[in-house]
Amino acid sequence: MTSDSRDLVGKPITVNEQIRGLKGQSKATMKGTVRWRLNDDTGQTHTVALNNVYVCKNLPFRLLSPQHWAQERRRTDSSLSTQCITDHEQVYLLWNDVNKDQFLKTIPLDPATNIGIF
Repeated sequence: MTSDSRDLVGKPITVNEQIRGLKGQSKATMKGTVRWRLNDDTGQTHTVALNNVYVCKNLPFRLLSPQHWAQERRRTDSSLSTQCITDHEQVYLLWNDVNKDQFLKTIPLDPATNIGIF
């Protein structure tokens, strides 16, 4: 989910959905494809492309669902692997590209919220 409709590429779909979870309920007004930039642990920049992402204006930040990311990448190319591993201190996002190169993004858990924020 995103709070910023400028994250969307292409033409969004207008929706009127209530999303339960963060901040109780959030109203989604649009849904579309986002492309976000993500730096891996080596500093290399990658583009994360996700379809069917909701726009909820009242969210305090963007939310990346590793499960959604893995599902979208697998739909694009069944050879793409995406994993999320969480331990007591951090979240590890692991993925490969079409050349089978492997990438890692380590995200420390915020001590106040116990959430991986980057």
